[in-house]
Amino acid sequence: MAAFSVTQEVAESIRDAALSVDGVAGVSGGRMGQAFLRVSGAMIEGIQLIDASVPHLALHLTYDLSSRRQIPSIVADVRTTVASLPAFTETDTTPRIDVVFDDAS
Repeated sequence: MAAFSVTQEVAESIRDAALSVDGVAGVSGGRMGQAFLRVSGAMIEGIQLIDASVPHLALHLTYDLSSRRQIPSIVADVRTTVASLPAFTETDTTPRIDVVFDDAS
């Protein structure tokens, strides 16, 4: 299997999909500022590409306290929303998506 290729457009669509989920207040650079994806011409905050051959992503997010949603439900929704993006569905690639809540607001 070829390595998963992430363009700026794909990275931004992943970030925006995660942000669209109720209970997600924002993206996070990670506890140590390591959660950035470098793509040609940009650095996208909140995404780490752990392994391009799988693909395996880590999404670093901020929990929206006012949503009062249970975190496991939010995680499931984030995974479903991101996995339904054309970058994955058009290539029959099933991503592994780790969801990390680094902060809450």
